Amino acid sequence: MIQLLFALALACSDEPPTAPETGPAVAPALRLAVVIGYNGSDNAETQPLRYADDDAIASHLLLTEAGVASTLLVATDQETAALFPALDKAVAPTRANVLTALTHAWAVIDQARAAGRSTEFFLFYTGHGNVERGVGYLTLADGRFTRRDLYREVLEQSHANRNHLIIDACRSYYFVFERGAGGDRTSAPAGFSKFFKLPTNTGLLLSTSSDRESHEWERIQAGIFSHEVRSALRGAADADRDGQLTYAEVGAFLEAANAGIDNPRFRPDFFVRPPRAAASDQEDLSAPLLGWRASDGTAMQPALVLDSGSWQHLYVEDAQGRRLADAHPATDETFALYLPGDRPLFVSQVGTEREATIVAVDQVALSTLALTPPRVGARGAAHLAFDRLFGTPFSRQLIATYTPRPPPPEPPIPPRPWLTAPLAIGVGGVLLVPGVLMHGVAVVTRLGGDDLSNLERQQRNTLITAMNIAALSTYALGVVVAGVGAILLPWPEPEEDAE
Repeated sequence: MIQLLFALALACSDEPPTAPETGPAVAPALRLAVVIGYNGSDNAETQPLRYADDDAIASHLLLTEAGVASTLLVATDQETAALFPALDKAVAPTRANVLTALTHAWAVIDQARAAGRSTEFFLFYTGHGNVERGVGYLTLADGRFTRRDLYREVLEQSHANRNHLIIDACRSYYFVFERGAGGDRTSAPAGFSKFFKLPTNTGLLLSTSSDRESHEWERIQAGIFSHEVRSALRGAADADRDGQLTYAEVGAFLEAANAGIDNPRFRPDFFVRPPRAAASDQEDLSAPLLGWRASDGTAMQPALVLDSGSWQHLYVEDAQGRRLADAHPATDETFALYLPGDRPLFVSQVGTEREATIVAVDQVALSTLALTPPRVGARGAAHLAFDRLFGTPFSRQLIATYTPRPPPPEPPIPPRPWLTAPLAIGVGGVLLVPGVLMHGVAVVTRLGGDDLSNLERQQRNTLITAMNIAALSTYALGVVVAGVGAILLPWPEPEEDAE
């Protein structure tokens, strides 16, 4: 099934993995993606998500429209399945399916590299993430994908010229960044310990920069971070309108989008780290994250030119009410959005909710669209807070002054327990040995000494009693320690550093 999905994705991609053409022409980069979405949780105290599946599908469709050969692994709920009937045979996000998809991606990338093509790999994940005993992980339908899996199954295996990791999950920072063994934390500004090194060709977009939760919002039927990233990638962050979205543009866009929310309870928290420049160890904010390019390398034409700053904060929906992108260009700035080919599309102005309809397939300018009367929107505490998203106009100046946030200080974690299950069971078993020996000596002592005097018999019996009590005490201690080990057995052991 995974092989078929990759074949279909490559067949539909604007950049098929063929050998370079003869002559001076250089084949465009081959771009592959694995997109994973799962609403469920592996913790009974954590509620399932509602829109992780929707976010995964929306991200998969965006990448496909941009010419990326994307493979989707998602478990849809009933509502999402009704919106996307073509996904009724979607591949489940199980560990085996994820590893299979990655294996086929590496094979395609290696084939393209052998043919002389540049390659890029995207890993998108939307769902639950958590940290247990210092180990960050993402939740799959049948288990976990841990930080060790990320490094061993993705970063060590990918031979792509550039990797892009976009993770929308609670505590996603600790899915990539690690703490030292035994609770001794590594220095966050230094990045990673000697065992886990982020390759210089890998960039990150993480929904949380600390031990924080991510947010979903019912009004947009999406995770806040995923929707903001998609808005940026659809062109709302492309200040120079060159069709290439850089890490600087996307990072500055995320900062501006969330600047209006004062309450930290609702303010999205994120972390951006671009790839490092090949000639130095400096982060390269000018590195492209996604380019809208046709198969011959030429720029794709955006669908909507935002040439009217008077609209301020606006968003675009499709005919099914799915929110495609939000934008808030500064008054003196012009942006352009890359949108799906289906029509009609609807452009709404936040606040007044004035609406315009796009029916033309060709590129249209915002200033030429006619407005319709406003609609009534829902209200509430979260709605009022999230309404302040995208409240800051976005401009080139914000990109010029954008600086990625530094890694945060790590929260305290409990030290690794000295008593582990194997150790406890082993110590319990060892404690049984002296008990057996003392009990044996007591039995041998009792069998001998028939010619002893009454005083000697009394002394012998006192010694036997003492040895029996000591043996029973040792038995009891051994059973208790081994029992503690048996209780600890179901608990996962802390992840050891990779060799």
